[in-house]
Amino acid sequence: MQMNFGLDNIVTAEIEKGLKIYPNPFDEYLEINMESYILDNPTINIYNINGVIINQQKFEGFYQTLHLTNLPKVAGVYFIEIQDKNIRLSKKIVYLGVN
Repeated sequence: MQMNFGLDNIVTAEIEKGLKIYPNPFDEYLEINMESYILDNPTINIYNINGVIINQQKFEGFYQTLHLTNLPKVAGVYFIEIQDKNIRLSKKIVYLGVN
């Protein structure tokens, strides 16, 4: 059995270690906290279940927290994509709806 511990796996693990998306599930706001010296000013895209971008933000520098409040209008499953020129990482988030 051959195991592949490639550079892509190491880079992804390092990014995920410095990434916090909370609360998840969320209702009134969502915070994305990222500390990464690997990514170069990444873009954060939030997609609905149909693949339509509903929010886009740009991280500046190596450490930043985004506090997002202008988010979905409909409760459901959404996806966050973090992307720079070399790397793309996706995470599932759940919006509960505002009471």
